[in-house]
Amino acid sequence: MALPDRTAFVALVHLRAGTLRVAAGETVVQGQQLATCGNSGNSTQPHLHIQAMDSADLSVARGVPMTFRSFREWPRGATNARFREWGMPGEASVIEPLAS
Repeated sequence: MALPDRTAFVALVHLRAGTLRVAAGETVVQGQQLATCGNSGNSTQPHLHIQAMDSADLSVARGVPMTFRSFREWPRGATNARFREWGMPGEASVIEPLAS
């Protein structure tokens, strides 16, 4: 999916097959459900990998920083979550969106 200014692209990986609710090139809005999480790959639980990058071509794309707002974060190895109003989650953190 290309962002409006076309300088970054976002990949959403491990979506459940057959649940995509949008078409290529369609404009989406905040809060709109795009698909259902799946558990493809080496996983037993539904989850989503999300990556912002500088190209739609995954073979040459480089990651670009991405921040989130209003989320709960479980840093790697932590037993307690922390609320984040905005920011970039830590490497290998698990995050959960909160109502905005």
